[in-house]
Amino acid sequence: MSYIFKAVKEIERIVVDHRIDSVYVPVMGSGHGGLRKEVALFGILLALCDVVTKRGYNNCDFNIVVFQGSDSDKPSISKAVSKRLLRIATGMYS
Repeated sequence: MSYIFKAVKEIERIVVDHRIDSVYVPVMGSGHGGLRKEVALFGILLALCDVVTKRGYNNCDFNIVVFQGSDSDKPSISKAVSKRLLRIATGMYS
C-alpha cells in the first residue's frame, strides 16, 4: 500500500506544478497490485487525507474512478462501501 501513498504524492506534485484544478484517478492497486478493491480505495482516501492535512492543499478536485462495466452493471465498489470508507478516512484526520 505504500506505493499508493507515493503515487498520490506524485500526483499532488504534478497538480501543484501545473496548477491543475481537477484530477481523475482510477482505484490504484486493485489490479496488478493485488489489493482488494475496497482496500485500494481506502488507501487512496487515506493518502489524500494525509496530503490535504499535512500541506493544507485543497484547491484541486480529486475524483476517484470506480470501474462500472455499463450503466446496467453494478460498480466494482458499492456506493455504500465507498461512503463508509470516506467517512472512516476523513474521521481519522479530523
